[in-house]
Amino acid sequence: MEIWIPTTVFAAFCQNLRSALQKHLAGDFGPAVATFVRFGFGFPFACLYVVGLRWMTDSPWPEVTPIFYPAAICGGLAQIAATFLLIKLFSMRNFAVGTAYSKTEPVQAALFGFLLLGEKLTAVLLGAIVAGVAGVILISTGKSSEKAGTSGQPFGWRNALRPAAYGLGSAALFGASAALYRLA
Repeated sequence: MEIWIPTTVFAAFCQNLRSALQKHLAGDFGPAVATFVRFGFGFPFACLYVVGLRWMTDSPWPEVTPIFYPAAICGGLAQIAATFLLIKLFSMRNFAVGTAYSKTEPVQAALFGFLLLGEKLTAVLLGAIVAGVAGVILISTGKSSEKAGTSGQPFGWRNALRPAAYGLGSAALFGASAALYRLA
């Protein structure tokens, strides 16, 4: 009997597994080391992947425009900073809340698409952006009988501001990196 798993499901599983492993690594060594491990050790594999694709498809290298290198470098740095903030957020709060904040990335990417690429934003899209970000903030700051993270204080608005800033900042940087990669 053959088991078939759709590619998107497998990719989502691998992303969550990677995030969980980074959270564990950050607990032992800190968010900076966990971020370096992801990008420092991942870079040679990414280069091999590109060379392998070029070799297997016999495609020519793409031509680059003058904006390519600055946009690609800024996009890469934004992604590294976003990953650092996300891992830092995981060390402050639980995994589910950190992931919820990071999932505001698509709506923030739409804003960066508007700012960097001149894409149109309709009233409906703007409403969806505001509702998406506000919804994540409201859900994560609701009153709870559980304790917040390791602080031992009840969870509420005051205890949520720093995690919200890290999470929304992370998502904003991920959104900016996506727009910058498209610009490149």
